[in-house]
Amino acid sequence: MQISRIVPRLAALALLFSLVAWPAAPTTHAQTTSTAEEAVRSLVATTLGVPAEDLIVRFIAETGGWAYASATQPAGSDQDAPIVTYVLAHNTGDGWIAERRFTAEFDALLRDAPADFPNAAVRAAIDGVNLAGDGSADLSFPFPVGETWRFNGPHPNGPGRVWSSLDFYRLSGGFELAYDAPILAMRGGVVDLPCANMVVVDHGDGWMTYYYHVINITVTEGQTVTRGQRVGGTSAEFRCGGAADGPHSHIWTTWQGVEVAIAGTDIGGWTVSAGSQPYDGCLTRDTVVLCRERGDSVRNDGLSGSYGSVSLTPARSTVNNWLTYNVDNLPSNTSGEIRWRRMSGSVITAGEFTTNGAGVASGRFRVPATPGGAGQRVTFVAGGVERSTSFEVAPRIKLNTNPGQRGGQVDVSLRGYAKKEVVRIRWYRPDVGWEQLATVTTSNTGSANVWVTVPNWAPDGPNKVRGDGEIFRQQTNTAMIAGGARLELAGEVEAAPTAEVATPEATVEPTETTPAIDRTALPVDPPQFGQVEPVWTLDPVTNELVATLDTGAPHHIHTVGWLVTASDCAPISRIEFSSDGVNWTAFELTEPAEPGVWQAIWPDLEAQWLRWVSNATDPAVPSGCLAETAVWASELPTGTEPTEPPLAEETGTPTPASEEATGP
Repeated sequence: MQISRIVPRLAALALLFSLVAWPAAPTTHAQTTSTAEEAVRSLVATTLGVPAEDLIVRFIAETGGWAYASATQPAGSDQDAPIVTYVLAHNTGDGWIAERRFTAEFDALLRDAPADFPNAAVRAAIDGVNLAGDGSADLSFPFPVGETWRFNGPHPNGPGRVWSSLDFYRLSGGFELAYDAPILAMRGGVVDLPCANMVVVDHGDGWMTYYYHVINITVTEGQTVTRGQRVGGTSAEFRCGGAADGPHSHIWTTWQGVEVAIAGTDIGGWTVSAGSQPYDGCLTRDTVVLCRERGDSVRNDGLSGSYGSVSLTPARSTVNNWLTYNVDNLPSNTSGEIRWRRMSGSVITAGEFTTNGAGVASGRFRVPATPGGAGQRVTFVAGGVERSTSFEVAPRIKLNTNPGQRGGQVDVSLRGYAKKEVVRIRWYRPDVGWEQLATVTTSNTGSANVWVTVPNWAPDGPNKVRGDGEIFRQQTNTAMIAGGARLELAGEVEAAPTAEVATPEATVEPTETTPAIDRTALPVDPPQFGQVEPVWTLDPVTNELVATLDTGAPHHIHTVGWLVTASDCAPISRIEFSSDGVNWTAFELTEPAEPGVWQAIWPDLEAQWLRWVSNATDPAVPSGCLAETAVWASELPTGTEPTEPPLAEETGTPTPASEEATGP
């Protein structure tokens, strides 16, 4: 970047670029090579169409035949910034293969990697756990709160590339640009240092921010940073290619590895718009417009993303579930619409609303049919003003035919899976394990309905059914079966008659193990229910100590969190859920909670009662460890049961599945 591009009064632009989007890289397939570095270089060179020897390859982690690396193409003399590609490599025994991040091939290879590879922080970002921010761009200004800096509008990082970049610089007197002025992380995430003078922050939900011409870098590879944390200082250095002759912060963004236009993005409470030429452009907040062409400056008020606030409760759910919203700072007494941007970029209308005299709107709407994942953007538009937030869609499987009958067919409904994802329908057989009954391919919205035949060995009562895709996997534990001829399983004996009792015997239906995660996965919104120092009581049926929470009515339970204060006490073995207080569904916990750190699971089921179960026999033992509980839940709709939304590309009528050979 040259001074002539930074101070508009000094000179005209030396180079103009046409507005051409930088296309997504073509799909390539892994080829076997003799070394990990050779595999990385070959893949990225083929993808970008550059010589392999020109790439700067850095290995972020290497262990046990696995490697995770960045491959950087330095910027040329006619470019402003490098191109960084992230690659996972694996030694199959016959040689090394490699796949680019943000591809289906990468995701498939990652599933075979150790659960803690490359490391906890990087893996969380790769897996899509949001480390900070709300999932949309949600960016703050990259300079300190309270300071006022100049800016350059949207421009490309090189010829033919999308206008993804902005420049920010501080004047130290007259038109002299400040050297080593602080550059701050625009959102929290995990740091990568792919080459000299460059910092990348991976925000863990598909978004990344890039900072170039950085000196005195204060962060390290793999470090987790928070919003507003200093990463370095401004300079005119460009040791990874490009050009600059004045100190500034050059920033840009990518979404799922592809540069995206920064115009239309809300940063620090201001909306970015592009000018007719690169580096021109404006920042707009309601009726206030600041433009680079006039030499305007912008003050960092400490805001992030959009001006005004938007809240969605819960922040993670599945298709057709209700979301409660509250949005403010919109034009008063104005009608508006709710726009939902899918991860593919397509936009649909999810509802309508009207603001009150204070410019506030609240209400609820259902999650529309859309492929699953984080990074879905929800925008409330009224009178030309927009307020945005983001949302994560979780996959869901359920049986619409409820109860089903052995030998009969049931309608299995899938929602929130990936577009055109092949999903295996599997049913749990008590004496063998999971048996595959059929496969189905989802629609463009990640939805599918398919008829499957209930196996003749399925027991009466709740059954477990899974939908396992290439990307998403989900399980239901409430597939009810009643009647039909049943095959007696090996080892089963007829139960002896029991005497009638006044109250029904409690039952617990186990699920697959659900691991605990740390506090970075908790919703940002306050929980709807919770307890401080819960009271432990003895369950007379199981003879176990339980700490019970009653939500007062059936709710859709989205997230359950708990906090322990010590490790020298009886561990919590499982968390159970019930709609009637008698029959319980259990989530087994295999690892003890880390003291002082919030743990969480996402049960995504309906229940009124929850309880934490300890194997201790003394009520005084676990009470000193379970310090607090929290539950994020939404009320169930009153009146009629929610109906299944029709598929966007189909009639909604399930089609017979192609039967396949069964097997675990």
